[in-house]
Amino acid sequence: MSLLFQHFIDSVCCGKDLSFEESRECISGLFSPDIAIEKKVQFLKGLSKKGESVDEIVGFAQVMQEKMNTLSLSHQAMDLCGTGGVVGDRFNTSTGASFLVAASGGYVAKHGNRGSRKANGSFDFLEALEIPLLSNKSDLTSIFDSKHLCFLFARFFHPVVAGIAEARKQVGTRTIFNLLGPLCNPARVSFQIIGTLDHSHAMLLSESVFRLGTTRTTVIVSEDGTDELSPFSPAILYEITSTGIQKVNFSPKSCDIFESKTPLGFSDSVQNAALFCHILSQKQNQHPAALAMALNAGLALYNAGLTESIRQGFLQVQKLIKTGQAWEWFSDYQSALKVGFQI
Repeated sequence: MSLLFQHFIDSVCCGKDLSFEESRECISGLFSPDIAIEKKVQFLKGLSKKGESVDEIVGFAQVMQEKMNTLSLSHQAMDLCGTGGVVGDRFNTSTGASFLVAASGGYVAKHGNRGSRKANGSFDFLEALEIPLLSNKSDLTSIFDSKHLCFLFARFFHPVVAGIAEARKQVGTRTIFNLLGPLCNPARVSFQIIGTLDHSHAMLLSESVFRLGTTRTTVIVSEDGTDELSPFSPAILYEITSTGIQKVNFSPKSCDIFESKTPLGFSDSVQNAALFCHILSQKQNQHPAALAMALNAGLALYNAGLTESIRQGFLQVQKLIKTGQAWEWFSDYQSALKVGFQI
C-alpha cells in the first residue's frame, strides 16, 4: 500500500487527477494506520493545491458511505450543511435553521461536527444550547419520530475518519473532507441544502451529488463569501435532481429584505446560542440572524417540496418566530430530550 500511496502523492503533486478507481484505493490508504501521517499530510496538501476533481470526490464519498454507520429513519429527511471555511465571525445559521424547519413540519437529520480550529461548529453550538449529544440509534430515531429532528454527530457515524484526524489538523486548512461531509449523511437523506464558498466548488459538488444520486439538492454560493443564503447579498443556486442540474439566481429582495450588511453573530458558539434563544424568546424576527435562518429554512422547505417558493417558506418561518411558536417548539424539543433518552 505504501508504494501505491506514494504514486497517488506523486500524481496529485504533479497536477494529475486520480481516476475514480484510484480515488477509491487512495482513501483507503488515508484511513490506514500503515501510512505515515506525514505522507497523508503531503497528499492532502497536494490534492488541495491541484484542486479536487469530480471522480476524486465521488470515489472518496462512495467509500466513506460504504464504511459509515448508517441510521434508518421512518420518514424521508433533509439536511442543511455547509462545507465550512468561512473567515471571520459567523452565526450557526444552518443549525439554527434546522430547528425552524422542524418547527415548520419538515423532517431534518442534521449531520455535523465540532469546529476543527475553534469551538464554533454545529455541535459546539448544540452543546451551548444544552442539546445532549445522542449516540444511541434508538434515541435518535425516537426524537426524530416525535419532533421531526435529530442531530447526527459525525464522529459517531464515521469511525474510519479517526485515521485522518491528525493529518487534517496538521494541514490546517480546508481539504477534500470539507466537501465530503455534506455528501456522507448517515441517514442517507433525500433532500439537501449544501452551502459552499465559491462557484468552482459549487459546480464540483453539484456534479458529484448528481452522480451519487439525490431526490433534490440545492447547492448555494452567496456573493458575500458565506456558505449559506445571506440576507445581505444575492446568491447562485444549483438545483440538482435525478434529471440534471439547473442554475438559478436568487436575491433576498424577492423576500422583501433590503437591509445593509451588519454582523450576524459571534465567533463564540456560546454567544451565538444566547443570541438564538434571544431571537426566539423575544420574537425578534427582523434581527439579521433571524432573517438568515428564515431564508435558509425557507429554502430547505421549498427544496423538499413543502412550500411553493423560497419566499413562501421564508414568510412561514418568519411568522413562527414573530408569534412565539418557534420558541415554544424549541422549548418542547429541549424538554423532550431531557426525558427517556440514554444520554
